[in-house]
Amino acid sequence: MALLHPPVDLPAAAASEGDAPPQPAGAAAAEPLTETHGDSGLILVFTAAVLVITLAVVVVAAVGSMWILVPVMAFDFAVTAAVALLIGHLLADGA
Repeated sequence: MALLHPPVDLPAAAASEGDAPPQPAGAAAAEPLTETHGDSGLILVFTAAVLVITLAVVVVAAVGSMWILVPVMAFDFAVTAAVALLIGHLLADGA
C-alpha cells in the first residue's frame, strides 16, 4: 500500500513559509498565575466557614435537643452557599 502524501515535518514546513507553528487552543490566552486578592478572600471565607460550622456543632452538643438542628442546618446551608458563590465569582473573574 503506497502513501498518498509523503510525511511533512510541520515545524520545518511552517518555518520555511515564514509562519509560526500553530499554538494549542488556549495557549495564546494563557497568562502566568499570580496571586490576587480573591485568593486570600477565598481562604479567609473558607476558614471562617469551617470555624462557624464547628461552633454550630458545639452549640448542638451543648443544647442536646433535636429542635436546634433546624436553625443550625439552615445556617450551615447559608454558609455553604456563601462559599460556593465566592468560588463561582472567582471562576467567572478568571482568578
